[in-house]
Amino acid sequence: MGTETGAIFVAICLCFFAFSSILCWNFFGKINTLYLFRKRNTKKAVLVYTLISLCFVMLGSLVSSDFVWELTDMFNNLMVIPNVLALFSLTHMVIGKAK
Repeated sequence: MGTETGAIFVAICLCFFAFSSILCWNFFGKINTLYLFRKRNTKKAVLVYTLISLCFVMLGSLVSSDFVWELTDMFNNLMVIPNVLALFSLTHMVIGKAK
C-alpha cells in the first residue's frame, strides 16, 4: 500500500515538475527571442521560436529518454561556442580594465 501510494505521488509530482519546466523554458526562450529581434519582426520570430519549441517538445515525448539526454548534452555543449567567442572578443577590454 505505502509503496504504491509513494510511487503514484512521485509520478504526479514529476508530471507537474515536467510541465512547469516546459512552460518556464518556453517563456524564457520567448523573452530572449523578443530581446534578440527587438528591432525586427518580433511576432514572426516568436512564432518561429514557438513552432521549433513545440517540435522539440513533441520529439522529446516520442523518442527514447537516452536520445533526449544525448540531445540535451549536445545543445548544452553547443552553448560553449558563443561564450568562448565572446570571451576572446572581450579579452582586450578586460585586460584594459585590469590595468
